[in-house]
Amino acid sequence: IGTVVTFSVIIALTAVGSSTGSAVVGGLPFTAKAANFSVSVVSANMTGLTGALVGQVNASAATIGLYQSASTGVSAITHAAFTATSNVLVSGTYLVAS
Repeated sequence: IGTVVTFSVIIALTAVGSSTGSAVVGGLPFTAKAANFSVSVVSANMTGLTGALVGQVNASAATIGLYQSASTGVSAITHAAFTATSNVLVSGTYLVAS
């Protein structure tokens, strides 16, 4: 087994419930090294976003954070950005913690 993980995740919503906090995708197979890794994000049928959707594998975690870009940086998105027909594709590569 090596130290590099490559993944693709497709999220297709059919309903939006209630949630609080930032949008995070969990369930990556291994914990990432102590560094953030940028990933590619493509989405459809989102609402209220004013910037591009971006993502990162979170440092020392097995999760992906979803953010929107702005002229001042990035900010986490919440459940309010999703609709009952939102689709999100996330793909990337990261290094695992040793």
